[in-house]
Amino acid sequence: MVDIGIYPNPEGSDKIVQFMQSGGSGFSSLEEAAEAISRFIPHRKKPKDLSGLNKNLRLKEDGKYYWHWDPKFLQRRSERKPGEESEFYKDQEESAKNIKIPTLLIRGALSDVLTEEDKDHFLNTIKHSEFKEIKEAAHMVAGDKNDIFAESIISFLTKSN
Repeated sequence: MVDIGIYPNPEGSDKIVQFMQSGGSGFSSLEEAAEAISRFIPHRKKPKDLSGLNKNLRLKEDGKYYWHWDPKFLQRRSERKPGEESEFYKDQEESAKNIKIPTLLIRGALSDVLTEEDKDHFLNTIKHSEFKEIKEAAHMVAGDKNDIFAESIISFLTKSN
């Protein structure tokens, strides 16, 4: 699991959803998308070569770039009625108690999505799980510190095999 627990911090999660929604009408250029990303994650240096954004954006017939995720994902979240979210997370917790495979929880040290309390709750719920914190990374751990992230995953998988 990467920077998400059983009960994600609502403030951090809401920031991510707001960012995802901000590109709903598309971007006129990769530069415009890069500016939006820089506002959302100011700790990460904006790359000079923006071609990597083509992995995350799709150029559509209207000439605009759109995030590659399905906007219906966000729509389902906004359609939840008050109280449904806590039921959803309770179901997740019950499911988590049944996890028997090796499990690694990774947190970006700068993240506001996975709190210390939720990290502890996750580790207590899935007792055999392991934890790794990536310094100088926020919620987008793999994008912030990909080498350290990949090294952590490879080490965990090697040890678990």
